[in-house]
Amino acid sequence: MLKKLIPFLFIAVLVSGCSMNGQDLSKFSHFIYGLKTDNSACLGTFWLVEWRDSVYLVTAGHVVNGWNSVHDTPDPVPETMMLRFRTKTGTYLFLKMATTDIQRTAVHQPFYRYPDIYIARISLPEEVIPEAVNIFKDIDYSKIDPTVAYLYGFPPRPGISFQDMLQWSPVGSVGTPLANIHAPVHLSAVDMYDSVNMYFKMDQAASGGFSGSPLFLKDREGDPYFGGVCMGGDDSAHIAFVVRPDYIRNAIRQNAATIRYLPLKK
Repeated sequence: MLKKLIPFLFIAVLVSGCSMNGQDLSKFSHFIYGLKTDNSACLGTFWLVEWRDSVYLVTAGHVVNGWNSVHDTPDPVPETMMLRFRTKTGTYLFLKMATTDIQRTAVHQPFYRYPDIYIARISLPEEVIPEAVNIFKDIDYSKIDPTVAYLYGFPPRPGISFQDMLQWSPVGSVGTPLANIHAPVHLSAVDMYDSVNMYFKMDQAASGGFSGSPLFLKDREGDPYFGGVCMGGDDSAHIAFVVRPDYIRNAIRQNAATIRYLPLKK
């Protein structure tokens, strides 16, 4: 949803094509949108986590909290956002979520100081397919060495009608790490080191409706695994800003009792 972000990095990286070995990672990305009073649309992606008999919704914070963490300025979103779920009968179910309290209690911090993520506990209707990302897979993140990254989201598509937009499928993007993902990245524009996020060179702009998308990483050997949450990017340079996976893993595994319940309505 962050349409134009500050170009903090100026590193050129060549991206090579890479397959997913037949794994359908796109099924984990779900569409979230809202209409503003001027009829413009706010677009983003959310996904699900299952942990100890509970289901959690995860997206980028700015998608629902009205705060642009890159420019560190207000960016109000509609008071009602719509969540699209896939059902067991092959149709879509649209549920409403209220953002008023979320916007009122949002943490106003720049993205390099505070992770731009939103997590809520939800209840899924019986007809929804509970496609959850396994973020607790037994992986030693201190030793990973990814060679490729995958994102699936819902970026704007010029010329698409609103009704067609409600039916569209996730768009994929492939990329590679810009730098050592185990080290903080220096942001020259603010002369700060960012230990909250990782940075990836993608094959297309990674902001807009990619915000909130789960990132999947793949080493030279093995299957793709959860690698963080896309919270925006530099459109012109095709750079994705990705919140490190431990922020989401720890928030749910260690602080599940403090995560608020979000009622969804038809």
